[in-house]
Amino acid sequence: MLEPIDRLPRQTRDRLARFAEAFEVIDAEQYAIFATKALDPAAASRARCAADELLGRGTLRKVAIGALGEFREFALRAYARFPGFYNVRTEWTPAGNTEDRTRFLGVLETVVVALVLWDDLDAADRDELLGPWTQLAEEVAAEP
Repeated sequence: MLEPIDRLPRQTRDRLARFAEAFEVIDAEQYAIFATKALDPAAASRARCAADELLGRGTLRKVAIGALGEFREFALRAYARFPGFYNVRTEWTPAGNTEDRTRFLGVLETVVVALVLWDDLDAADRDELLGPWTQLAEEVAAEP
């Protein structure tokens, strides 16, 4: 039986694989940098709606969710390896508290969806979904 991700076109699977390689070298301490909120909430909402419409309710949505699961698992394992830090008040702060993890995983979800829908998304919607991940995503998408 095929894994859900195997149902994607080869170009999309390759793009996700290249992104996974790049994602794995990002230190969990830097995840907060990549979990920023959209500068234009209305544009972000429109981009999410466009992506949701393209995903539909069938196989493509299931495949995207399957791909996301792999990235989510890796991110959570990375957070677990990052013990914490002292904040500006010299209090110990656990890394990746629930709020940080939730925000990061939400952003990661939109990035994976943008990578799955890369060829079908309008460039402005794609950039809006990618946010701070845009440069990395464009680099992995451009590789042969």
